[in-house]
Amino acid sequence: APGNNADIDPWSDITEATYTIVETTPIATIAELRAAYANKADAVYTITGEVFLTFKQDYKNIKYVQDATAGIQIFDENGVITTIYDVGDGILNLTGTLDLRNGLLRITPVVDPGAANTTNNTLTPIQLSIEEFNDGLADYESMLIEVMAAHFDETVVGNDFTTGTNYTLSDNDGFEGVFRTEFYDADYINTPITSGNQDITGVMIQYNGTVQIFAREMADFAPSDVPLIPIG
Repeated sequence: APGNNADIDPWSDITEATYTIVETTPIATIAELRAAYANKADAVYTITGEVFLTFKQDYKNIKYVQDATAGIQIFDENGVITTIYDVGDGILNLTGTLDLRNGLLRITPVVDPGAANTTNNTLTPIQLSIEEFNDGLADYESMLIEVMAAHFDETVVGNDFTTGTNYTLSDNDGFEGVFRTEFYDADYINTPITSGNQDITGVMIQYNGTVQIFAREMADFAPSDVPLIPIG
């Protein structure tokens, strides 16, 4: 009825807002994303399929995600992703640009993907011998792997892990690989390096073509069922 809206001001202030519309190229999987980098590095890509968080780190908001096809590092120095994710969360529509850092492909996000699509997903590492690990960079970069039956050199056993250090892993067949303490706040830093063969879970990375593995936490180290057999 007339007069019921008398308290409403038809000339209230107008609010202005600026919206940025990002034009992106949709990509279904991380493997397709990795293949696309060689063709158009300056493009903005959206991974339309679900990717799963395997590791997160406060330093430069680095994260690692993977799907069934491949893995990639998220490099988020500017803190674009404000949503808090946990390991095992599934993320849709991860969007960003690609670049290489010391040979490692990474995606820099341009928008926050928003709430996790799924949670508490089980992440099963790919089991590799040291020989397979050394040859697996093209297939497993930035993916969760498990190097089987590997031991640290006796010269470092008993010493504490220090950050930013490469350690040699060996197996009973004499193959050697590189273990890297990549992040300073991992809970095994400043704890003793143990002896004997271990099954070590971690993320495969590289430094200019040299394949490396870093463990995410102490729980990534497990005694191996394969006893250490000294060589020589």
